[in-house]
Amino acid sequence: MKKIIFICFFIFCSLIVPSRVRGEQQEVDRFTCLQVQRCDEETANCSVKDSHRVKLSSRADARSLPDAKTYIIECLSTPTGQTCTTGNTQADNFVYHRDNTTSALAQSVKYEFQGFFKSDGKTPAANPVDSNNSGDIGVYEWRSYTQNQVPRKFLSLNRYIPKVTANGQGGQQQGTFSFDTTSKNCVSINWDPYGRVFDSQTLEPVPGAEVTLYKVESSGQATIVKDIVGGNVINPQHTPDNGGFTFVVPNDTYRIGVASAGYDFPNIASKLNTNYAKVYSDMYRGEDIVQSGKIEHRDIPLDSASGGKTYKLTYTFFQEINKFTGKIIIEGKASHPYTKFTVTTEKAGVRYHDATVAQADKNGTFSITVDPSTFEPGEVMGQLEVTKVDVSRGPLSSLLNFFSVFAQETSTVKLESIPNYLEGVAYDAANKPLANAKVGVYLAFSDSSFYETATDDKGFFRITSEHLPYMPYRLRYNATSGTQITVAPSKFLVQNTKYLSDNNISTTKYRDSSGKGFTDPATTVRSGGFAQNPQGGTNNPKQNSLIPAAVNQSPVLLFVVIVFLLVGAAALLLGVYLYHKNKQPLPPTAP
Repeated sequence: MKKIIFICFFIFCSLIVPSRVRGEQQEVDRFTCLQVQRCDEETANCSVKDSHRVKLSSRADARSLPDAKTYIIECLSTPTGQTCTTGNTQADNFVYHRDNTTSALAQSVKYEFQGFFKSDGKTPAANPVDSNNSGDIGVYEWRSYTQNQVPRKFLSLNRYIPKVTANGQGGQQQGTFSFDTTSKNCVSINWDPYGRVFDSQTLEPVPGAEVTLYKVESSGQATIVKDIVGGNVINPQHTPDNGGFTFVVPNDTYRIGVASAGYDFPNIASKLNTNYAKVYSDMYRGEDIVQSGKIEHRDIPLDSASGGKTYKLTYTFFQEINKFTGKIIIEGKASHPYTKFTVTTEKAGVRYHDATVAQADKNGTFSITVDPSTFEPGEVMGQLEVTKVDVSRGPLSSLLNFFSVFAQETSTVKLESIPNYLEGVAYDAANKPLANAKVGVYLAFSDSSFYETATDDKGFFRITSEHLPYMPYRLRYNATSGTQITVAPSKFLVQNTKYLSDNNISTTKYRDSSGKGFTDPATTVRSGGFAQNPQGGTNNPKQNSLIPAAVNQSPVLLFVVIVFLLVGAAALLLGVYLYHKNKQPLPPTAP
């Protein structure tokens, strides 16, 4: 009997304990756009007027999870796409498993985190913060600096284990969050300068110029501005690649001085290229500036004795997928006005065609939309080609027509596809299916898995849209042999071209674990991305004999199966025990 009890206990442990691990719901990331106000704006009501500070709060239509630890995240555009940070090395290492604050961003955009404060703008605040019972995080101020004025976005991040619905599907948690919290509506903060220094002949911005602000006293004497009550100013400033400078100062009378090697200031009006008016305004040549209310704007031309100079074009950008439409959005900032952008595609590893062509505005700001649903099978995102244009020559009408002439300089950067849905086979380096391999989704700037699943015995897996991020990501396969393989989504799409085409599977349309897609922007919070709900639709996934073994496992179903197996095993053992007991000889009777 003791052996029977031991066997029952062993079966119970082997069935129940591992099943709880298999059925356990993993933590997922949930991002929400924050309400952001620049502290150099009159309406912001910040603790100080500051061109490197923002005021942060919850949006009325996009709250964080209630009563939850909430990380405040700053995402910055970089020359290779966005990188996000908590502003704190320790918190970065927890959230991303790498230091984005003092390492990646410091190198790519010379980023300096300068403080996260409570609403008074002085008391340091801890990150993460605690949301209240309605998901409101309160009011905070964030200060950071980059050498170039790169666009940034601010979000909140919750890590949580999704609740399981009655049908056993994980990854859902109900809420009252608007569809407006999707990535396309996160406000991109652009600290456009209040003035630019530029070459009067080539009309190119001049980097590295020293711009000094002076206060004009009642006597007419000008003194260098240092400490300012009610303001925050760096003086002098050295212009970045876009030639920009910004002085946020109280009402008074000021004067500006400019010095740059090889240039004369002030400019002689007759030397100013006549095309300047399409790019610059409010020319400054040394006169007094009366600041009263709205911050004064001045552009400053410099005369070169050599007849004009040119400078290297630089740019930074965000790349995201609109989860609702499946379209790719590329937006950011270039150092030079009216820069031309071309998005190319690839097929069979070579350039295929130009998906779209766009141009920046006079401040270098640009936004490009690409529709991958129009791509042919095997066609993926290729490169972003960036072309500097000579705005000093030719008729203005031709300059504003995508600058088909006078292109000076072109550079490229690789773009990655961002599938909205994944289904197919994971392959190793020898192009053989990886059976029973662990599959991880990782944001491009993170070493912490965004979502994990596993392939079945044929190497097949499926990841539905609510478990994929809206930002660029990569896939990581961990084979049973211990080998680790990192695969770009574009490569996955190419490797599975025939399967996706034969089965008419779209990787651009939103499809959740129940097979539903976007038909109506309702208000349920989904895991693995922004607060949003792709409800409705009848586009159930095509039935296929390749059913993933470790995708969408239901803990409820597993529990029922385990209990059934346990009861069956116990009944079998009891039957064996009774059978052997009945076969034992009867004890002898007394004579």
